[in-house]
Amino acid sequence: MVTTTGRTQPRSEVRDRIAEAATKHFSTSGYAGASLRQIAEDAGTTKPMIFYYFGSKEGLYAATMQDAFDRLRATLEHVARPELPPLERIATLLRAYLERFAADEQRTALVLREVFGLGGVMQRLGATLEQAVRLPIEQIIRDGQRTEVFRTIDPKGASAAILGIVNHFILRRVFSGEPVDVDATLEHAVGVYGRGLLREARSG
Repeated sequence: MVTTTGRTQPRSEVRDRIAEAATKHFSTSGYAGASLRQIAEDAGTTKPMIFYYFGSKEGLYAATMQDAFDRLRATLEHVARPELPPLERIATLLRAYLERFAADEQRTALVLREVFGLGGVMQRLGATLEQAVRLPIEQIIRDGQRTEVFRTIDPKGASAAILGIVNHFILRRVFSGEPVDVDATLEHAVGVYGRGLLREARSG
């Protein structure tokens, strides 16, 4: 592929530039307001190249967001610590989730802002989040119940409740600009709710 300067560049570099420019425009203008022409200009390429790599505007959006979730999944898989006590395992997982949000806030915030707007695209991305975060928490709770650390409670509902607490603080950041205090968020999700899962809930 030849650029306007006449130099040949790897296709992957062009694709990455398009994805980065798309992230910026989708986050500032939303899906509907983002211009493929402007994205192409900012990426130093052309609209036909966007269609070549991504097929459509929806394909570009989905690929950009999927990249964010792939990074999240890789991060959470990396921090898995099955040897830790159950509450520590949950806290470790959620800390990594919050730190990934802080490190890639633009992409994650974009996903949350657009969550009601793209039907099938967001359903696929939501399924990725389910696989990467909620299901591992559910498994940790099941492990804790099997070893009689946790009391009997629906693991699916409990994992959804814990993740819901964390996502509440992320949404406050996205929509009102309030900073996410990782330690305070974990105290709510794990220190307060998680402590209630213990077979003999501990005070203090």
